[in-house]
Amino acid sequence: MHTKIITSPDNPKFKAALKLLSSRGRHQRDQIAIFGVRETLRAIAAGAQIDEIFICPEIVKPELLDSAETQLAKLGKPIWELPTNLFSRLAYGDRVDGLLAVAARPNSDLSRIVLIDRPLVIVLESVEKPGNIGAVARSADAIGAAALVLASPICDLFHPNCIRASLACIFSLQTAVADSETVKLWLLQNKLLIVAADPGAKTLYTTVDLRNSGAIVLGNEARGLSTIWSGHEIQSVRLPMRGLADSLNVSVTAAVLMFEAVRQRTG
Repeated sequence: MHTKIITSPDNPKFKAALKLLSSRGRHQRDQIAIFGVRETLRAIAAGAQIDEIFICPEIVKPELLDSAETQLAKLGKPIWELPTNLFSRLAYGDRVDGLLAVAARPNSDLSRIVLIDRPLVIVLESVEKPGNIGAVARSADAIGAAALVLASPICDLFHPNCIRASLACIFSLQTAVADSETVKLWLLQNKLLIVAADPGAKTLYTTVDLRNSGAIVLGNEARGLSTIWSGHEIQSVRLPMRGLADSLNVSVTAAVLMFEAVRQRTG
């Protein structure tokens, strides 16, 4: 695998990669950053368009790199080798595993989503923590959800920690971003039963029929769902809470509701 070496922090390629650590930089460049060998290979398998790769031989595990070398070489994209001091500046949080892939930002237009027979769409409104979005994406991938939609997002769908928490499963999903009103209208136009998670709802989640086309909607970690997700066309449900806590983490609630749909559809 042929690589070119970067040694200076003033190198324009290195400086451009650094900008991808911020949401503003990712949107300005219309690119995203994927950390890790496994995550990069999964993104490639899902059709992500890789633009270039940065590798730190002193950090990356040789056995992982050896297994990925053929696939990375086939891409025909530039591969830049960085010393530890430079690559550590690219590492996001505590994520230091020696490989960073720069990819084109996937198209997130709601109009591009193709719904299959009896689709189950997962909607997250204004969820703030990228780890929660990634965890929901991982569960959505596990159950074969039709799509993951961020409504009125606060967090970038392709934040590095979203990708990390999803184990790159976010690339195997149809994804979209739009304001809440647009998302709600799109769900209704596609005749999806809208099931909204609400700790104050009267209806238990197990009593709602999730066997047909539907959407599971979950809200912000602190504030829950906006008033847009209320009304006669919305079925609000709750999980039984028998302890001191009055709600669960949004990713846990999402997983419970998603696997309830799976149980009903396969039971």
